[in-house]
Amino acid sequence: MGTADARTGGAGPHRIPLKGLRAQPAMSGAAGRLSRGRPPGIDLGFPAGTMAADTPRRRLGAILRQYPYTFAVILPTLLAALYLFFYATPQYISEARFQIKTQSSMTGTLGMDMLSGRAGIGSSESENAVRDHLLSHDALRAVRERMDLVAVFRPPQADIYSRLWWSNPTAERLLDHFRHQVRVVPDAYTGIVTLTARTYSPGESQALANNLLEIGEQWVTRVNQRMLDETLRASREVVERAERRVTEVAAAVTQFRQRELALNPTRSAEMAVGTIGGLESEATRLRSELQQAQAFTRPDAPLVQNLRSRIAAIETQIREERARLSNADQGVTQQVAGFERLVLEQDLANRGLAAAMAGLETATANAQRQQIFLQRVVEPNYAERSLYPKPVLFTGYVFAGLSLVYGLLWLLVAGVREHAS
Repeated sequence: MGTADARTGGAGPHRIPLKGLRAQPAMSGAAGRLSRGRPPGIDLGFPAGTMAADTPRRRLGAILRQYPYTFAVILPTLLAALYLFFYATPQYISEARFQIKTQSSMTGTLGMDMLSGRAGIGSSESENAVRDHLLSHDALRAVRERMDLVAVFRPPQADIYSRLWWSNPTAERLLDHFRHQVRVVPDAYTGIVTLTARTYSPGESQALANNLLEIGEQWVTRVNQRMLDETLRASREVVERAERRVTEVAAAVTQFRQRELALNPTRSAEMAVGTIGGLESEATRLRSELQQAQAFTRPDAPLVQNLRSRIAAIETQIREERARLSNADQGVTQQVAGFERLVLEQDLANRGLAAAMAGLETATANAQRQQIFLQRVVEPNYAERSLYPKPVLFTGYVFAGLSLVYGLLWLLVAGVREHAS
C-alpha cells in the first residue's frame, strides 16, 4: 500500500511528493550534518564533500575568470596612476649638451664634414668613449669626491620606490642607480651629446651635470696627453739616438785633432802638396840657370857649384816632403783619410739629426691635429619645475603595455584551446 502510494504520488501523512524534488547526493562529515534538517531543495553554495572555508577562494576565482581584463589591465593601471599622481616624489632634470671635436675638424675638413652631415664634429668613437666614461666607476668615484651622491639620491622626502634603497650601498648598486638617474645620449647625425641629470632638487641636478661635464673635460685632456706622448715617443727616441751619434762623432774628431796635433789634416796636406809644387818649380828654374851657366863658364866655377848645391838641397827637401806625405804609419795621407772618414760620419750624423728633428715636428703636428676637445654647446640649466615623473604619459604606457601583453596571452590561450578541441 505504502509502496503503491509512493509510486503514484499519493498523499498520506508520511508521504513526500516526488514532483519538484531533486536527488541529493549523500554527504559525509560536517557537510552531511549541516544538510540534515535543512529544507529540501536548498543548496549551500559549495559542492558536497567541500569545506565551507573554500567558498571565498572559489568565488574569487570565478570573479577573476569572469573579469580577467579588469584585474589584469584596469586594476594595475589604476594602481600605477595612484602612485604617479599622488605618491611619486617630483624630480628635476638638468640638461646639458656638448660635442667632441678634433683639431683637424676645426681647421681643414669643414667641407667634407658638411658633405657627410656632421660639420666640425669628432668621430663617433670619441663620443661613445666619453659616454662610457661618464657612466663608469671612474666617473662615479670622481663625482663622489665632489658631492655626496648617497644623500642626493636618498633624501628624506623621496618616495621609497624611486629613491636609493640602501643607506650604505656598494659601488655596484650605487652605479646602477646612478645610471638610472643620469643619461648620456649621443646623436649619430649631428654629433651632439645630450647629458641629463635627474635628482630631487634643481640645484643638485645642475651641480651633478656640471661635475660630469668637468670630469669629461679632464678625461679628454688626459687622453690627449697620453695620445701625444705615445705618438711622439718613437720620434723622440730617434732624435735622442741621433743626438748621441752627433755627440760621439764630435768627440772622436776632437780626440783625433788632439792626437795628431792637427786642426785640419786635409788643409795641412793641401799645404804640403803646394809646398812640394813650389819646390819643384824652384828646382826647375835652378836647373835652367845651371844649364845656362854651364854653357858660358867652367864646370868648377863658383856659380855652377852654387846652383848645383841649391838644386840638391831643394831635391832633398822635396823627397822629405813626399816621404812625410806617403808615410804608411804617420803620414799626412793617413791623417787625411782618417779625418775625412770622421768628417763624413759627422756630416751623416748631422743630417740624421736634422731628419729626426723634422720627423718630430711632423709627428707633433699630426698628434695635435688628432687631439679631441669637449666643447660645451648648452650649459646645464636650473630646472624651475618638475619634469619627472610624467603621470599621464607613464600611465598611458602602463595601460598600453598591459593591454598588449593581455592581448598576446589571450590569443595564445585561444589558439591552444582551438588546437586542443
